[in-house]
Amino acid sequence: QGELSLEVSQNEALAWFSKALDLARQRRAMGPALRAAVNICRLWAGHDCPPEARALLEYHLQAIKGGRRLPDLREARAALGAISSRRMGGTL
Repeated sequence: QGELSLEVSQNEALAWFSKALDLARQRRAMGPALRAAVNICRLWAGHDCPPEARALLEYHLQAIKGGRRLPDLREARAALGAISSRRMGGTL
């Protein structure tokens, strides 16, 4: 739902991704929580990325043990790298 909302409004997409993150946390489903966190960070990355974006990704990456090659983890690490690059003045 969040990805579909991107075509309409970033605020609406952020609301859906935030709901997904809350639900995943309630269910202790780390994979879906990580995906929601990545999507939230991507939305924030289009603007001045707040420190909360980095903290959100770092938390969820640390919570998942193993699975280094899982696509979701690779994607999350890439998103975290993009945030770090922007904070240091780099461009993507």
